[in-house]
Amino acid sequence: MIDLKQEFIDQFLNSENPFRESVTYTPSGGTAKVISGIVKRGGLGKTSGPAKLLSGWDYELLISQDATSGIATITKGMDKVLIASPEVGGTNSFIVAGIIAKTPLCWHLGLKA
Repeated sequence: MIDLKQEFIDQFLNSENPFRESVTYTPSGGTAKVISGIVKRGGLGKTSGPAKLLSGWDYELLISQDATSGIATITKGMDKVLIASPEVGGTNSFIVAGIIAKTPLCWHLGLKA
C-alpha cells in the first residue's frame, strides 16, 4: 500500500526538486525548526479571488503536515517563518496569517511580513 504522505515528502519536498526551499519555522511557544517547503513569492493579491473577498498574502508556503518533516499544528497569527531572500540575500520574517488549505498531506499557508 502506498503511503501518500511519504510520497508527498519524497517527491514534492525532496532536495532535488528545484522549487523546494529550506525555511525556518517557529511555532508559537516552540523551538525553531528547519523544514522543506514550496514558497510562492508575491502571494494572493488583495483583490484576487471570488468577489474580491480574500485578504492578500505577501508570500504563500506549502509544507508537510507532520511532526517529523513538517509541522503538525499551526497557530495562525502566532507562528513565524524565516525565508531566504534570493534577490538581496539575507532572510525575511513572516507571520502565518492564514491557513489557505489543509489536507492530510500538507498545509497551504498565507504569510504576511
